[in-house]
Amino acid sequence: MNSVAFVRSSIKTVGNQQFITWYGRHQFDPAAPFNNTIWIGRRTLGSPEWEIFRHPSFTANNIADGHDVISYGIDGDGYMHVSWGMHGDAFHYSKSTTPVTGTGPIVLGPDTIMTGMESTVTYPQFLKLPGGDLLFVFREVASGNGDTYVNRYTIATRKWANVHGSSTTRSPFIKGTGWTPNYNAYVNMPQLGGPDGDDLILTWCWRYEPVGGDSPAGQDGYQTNNNLNFARSPDAGLTWSRFNGTPYSLPVTRDLEISSANRAEIIVPIPEGSSLINQASMCLDSNGNPVTCTWWAPQGQTGNHRRQYQVVFRDDNGTPDTADDSWQTRTVSNRTSDPTGTRYAEDHVRDLGRPIVVSDDKDRIIVAYRDNQSTASLTNGVSNGLSIVHSLPKADDPHRLLWIQFDLTYDNLGNYEPIIDNELWDRDRQLHFLYQAAEGQGYVSPGNTASRFSVLEWDAKTYFSHWPQPSISLSADKTTVTISCPSQPSWGYRLWSSVNLSDWTPVETRAGTGQPLEFVQPANAGETRRFWRIELKEGGF
Repeated sequence: MNSVAFVRSSIKTVGNQQFITWYGRHQFDPAAPFNNTIWIGRRTLGSPEWEIFRHPSFTANNIADGHDVISYGIDGDGYMHVSWGMHGDAFHYSKSTTPVTGTGPIVLGPDTIMTGMESTVTYPQFLKLPGGDLLFVFREVASGNGDTYVNRYTIATRKWANVHGSSTTRSPFIKGTGWTPNYNAYVNMPQLGGPDGDDLILTWCWRYEPVGGDSPAGQDGYQTNNNLNFARSPDAGLTWSRFNGTPYSLPVTRDLEISSANRAEIIVPIPEGSSLINQASMCLDSNGNPVTCTWWAPQGQTGNHRRQYQVVFRDDNGTPDTADDSWQTRTVSNRTSDPTGTRYAEDHVRDLGRPIVVSDDKDRIIVAYRDNQSTASLTNGVSNGLSIVHSLPKADDPHRLLWIQFDLTYDNLGNYEPIIDNELWDRDRQLHFLYQAAEGQGYVSPGNTASRFSVLEWDAKTYFSHWPQPSISLSADKTTVTISCPSQPSWGYRLWSSVNLSDWTPVETRAGTGQPLEFVQPANAGETRRFWRIELKEGGF
């Protein structure tokens, strides 16, 4: 549960300090103090030294339930707000007694109320507004029968309030309870954007009640997940609109339970039975439009239930005219481990981890995921490490037709899902992952088999600014020339040769490996001069 991708904020940078939260456990002693309680780490960015602050008693309602995650936000005054350990049961919330930025100890206050109206909460997520206030997005009730709320913490008053309520009342902005059939919304990584940074932008899927429920298609569990929907709030969650600006009436619903003004906008229709995972990832492109990455079986309705990672984005066709814009879906994996004829049930949702997705300054879409490529039974497989797949810069491939994949790590990650420091990415284009390799092979059950918890740093900005400096050497017997060039997996390299700097001949083309490439060529006897150059191209030749 320390590494589940729907935790928006288990790692966060404020100023020059980075914070992480997790449930800690002694590697060998099941009776050690602080086992299974909240641990908080703080460091100065770039430093390997961490300060660790452990709470003696704050733990999950069920430490073996992967839903019972820790989520936190840090408000504009530097106070940490933490909500943790819930799966439709007792609500937990605490605020630090002093600001956590700086050098003082991090001490959490009592487990207390937020507005006093929260109960049966799951999936807490904090977002900080530009002025320092916090938003708290969460679900109440249960899977397949739940409502989605947003609260706001105002630093001026240091109080929480439901955005759609009063001091004594509250209302959901997405409602799934009370209908026949009932359902709930599963939100994909909420994001803030817009000209002032306080637009709250969401995509989500719907789910009907779990096993034995009221699915219109007769499906169970995550196989009832359906449709990808969109809503945008220009005022931090108060009012909501569709993509074209048409306002919603609240609460938003799946169908016509109230009226067409409440009905959710579908941006990608995905039927039940498509093996669609809930609560995946979303980011914003340079136009402020959502880019969603999730997984489902794109050919599930024709009997091929093999699940693939999918990216959904708004294609502007490279023109300022919005009339021809459209939502597009691209398959960005080539998984082969799922048998095509098997529609997997709930116990196989962790075979492939939920992904994360970001978009950089050149509008590359970058996805990170962990996938179990294993046997057909999916019971004895070995977890792969963390994989990266990315598009080209939008200017080079506006329709996102070419995708490049490489392995960032090779550790056994068990059932790990990536969690990133969103704030650091937004500011510095650095990808920092909470990272926890597993013992042994494949999934390790949540017994006392604790493993090292760390932060994996990937300088994506430098990686995509790749401009290598080749070197050249002549063999001792002067019969061969070796041109060496640092390489990256995302690039192709072409060696050219000339004797006059005007007429160039292509000699050899190689794909990048992440290791130096060596082009070995004959040195022609009697030649007085020969020139070499290396052309590189992102995506290869």
